[in-house]
Amino acid sequence: MRRRDFLVGGLAAILGAGVVGCNARSREVQRSLEWEDTGKLHNVESIRKAGREYLYDFFKRYVPFMEVHSKEIRENAVTHGGAEGLAKVYVEIHGRCLDLAAESFTRTVKDEEVRKLGRELARFQGREAVRTYIDYSHHAVVKGYEEFAKERFRFFREVIKRGNGKRAENFRDLLRRGFSREELKSEVESYVEKSDELYKGFAQSLKDYKGHDESVKVFGPLVVWSTKERNDDFYRDEVKRIYGR
Repeated sequence: MRRRDFLVGGLAAILGAGVVGCNARSREVQRSLEWEDTGKLHNVESIRKAGREYLYDFFKRYVPFMEVHSKEIRENAVTHGGAEGLAKVYVEIHGRCLDLAAESFTRTVKDEEVRKLGRELARFQGREAVRTYIDYSHHAVVKGYEEFAKERFRFFREVIKRGNGKRAENFRDLLRRGFSREELKSEVESYVEKSDELYKGFAQSLKDYKGHDESVKVFGPLVVWSTKERNDDFYRDEVKRIYGR
């Protein structure tokens, strides 16, 4: 089996409506299946570009932090030419969710399209990652990436909506102006909770490992959850970096 590494990412949940009557219920079902355009936003593209720049800066800091705690990430950084090279892989995964969120303001994006993106991200990460036993084609991992894509997509849509009409050169400033400290902290805590689905997928993949090394089944899931703790710490600290301590 090809050896692979694992990735993190994501935030929060979406949508909801409650009305009576047959036609109203039909509209509610329709809304639950689509991410609807909320109107003309003149600076969507500038926010998208600023967002990708921010992601690159974020993951250039994230990779060295995680290298201390993860042998796999250290080896993957070497494979990709250093922390900046591995950061670009992470940016592509998160950035494609940002791109689709920006596109959703020009057309309706169906829920299945977001889930399809999640499946594509699982395949992409499987091609890019090395040095671990996680199987990115495992059904639980793919499901985790579908939820990851949905949550990242929702978060970036929210940032774009709140950034409408604001200068978009600095994405960190957009976050600071668009969210109160408590609101952004709440988004991060929601991510911490909802990213469990992705890590459960990683852990299940290792439990189902078919190779000869039984220690993978025993210790692999423990490494997954330890890695998640460090990942969560970094995301929580980002709120402090944005607003100051």
